[in-house]
Amino acid sequence: LSDTPWREIGYVRPKSWMRSLVIGIVFGIAFKVVMKAVVMPLLGAPPTNQTYHYLAGNTAALPGMIFILIVVAGFGEETLFHGYMFERLGKLFGSSASAKGLTGYLFWAYNTWVSDPLHDSRWRRYPAGELFQFYPGPRTSIRFEQLREGIQDFEKIRILRETFTKEGKKECLKKLNDVLSKFQLAKLKTIPAAKILNEGKAVLRELSKVK
Repeated sequence: LSDTPWREIGYVRPKSWMRSLVIGIVFGIAFKVVMKAVVMPLLGAPPTNQTYHYLAGNTAALPGMIFILIVVAGFGEETLFHGYMFERLGKLFGSSASAKGLTGYLFWAYNTWVSDPLHDSRWRRYPAGELFQFYPGPRTSIRFEQLREGIQDFEKIRILRETFTKEGKKECLKKLNDVLSKFQLAKLKTIPAAKILNEGKAVLRELSKVK
């Protein structure tokens, strides 16, 4: 509905399906062994997870749990919250900040990497993307690129406002301020963020051509 490219919310075709599958299986097994044999005993955690222990030998409950793991957690949580929401908020940030007169953005962690961020960027209760903006290398991330795009829009708006004010182009300034006034969280209850964002970008492109 928002015409957002799949790539921008994290769906990228791997260079090698077989390689990705093998790495995933090997890493998953190794991670499980290390957690059960080393980490959990060191932390004094019980050897079994009582929350999900009911699944042991309960074949009737497995289909429902597999559905939750793949569809709800795998697709729903990762796509909606860690992919789409980061993409929307990142793009919305620039225009929204300008609309509210903000001049800065504080994110509590920039490069607090976990032990192996290229394979699993989660840490305890924090979801993927909460601890850093880019990966070791350095490698960029979807959330960082969307933030960068928002900052560029913010700077473009600042330049246009200064130019229109200096040259007395009141109609252009009014049009810019009118579209920025729509960037309010309350409006998201009735108007999709994509609609507000796309309209704002269209006006920015139009006003950028004014001479």
